[in-house]
Order: sequence, then structure tokens, then C-alpha cells
Amino acid sequence: QLDNFRKLKGFGWKNFTAHSSRTQDKGQIACARAFLASIKEGGPDPIPLEQLFEVANFSLYAALGHS
Repeated sequence: QLDNFRKLKGFGWKNFTAHSSRTQDKGQIACARAFLASIKEGGPDPIPLEQLFEVANFSLYAALGHS
């Protein structure tokens, strides 16, 4: 369970510990840094193309009223 990007709780996960933070971290800065590093260093894409297609497909599916 993610609460306002500040508290994270897990239920039914072995060895999971809850996390808490005073500030929100939605990951935009880390995402941008990983993207730029992959361009500069020629490494792998931070998000595999298959995952991008999967998210886009699900988003369109949900937007069209499917569940």
C-alpha cells in the first residue's frame, strides 16, 4: 500500500519491511538521471521497450472503459 508517496506497507510479502519518508519521492529525478546516463554511457534503456508498450496498452484499454 503506497500512501501519498510517503509511506509504503506490504501485506503478505515475506521479509518486507515498511518504509516511511518525510518527503515525497515520485522518482522523476532518478528517472531523468537514468535516462540521461543511458544516453551518455550507451547503456541499456532504463525502462525496457516491452514494459513501455505494456503500460501504453493497459492505459488505452482502461481509457476505453474496459476492466
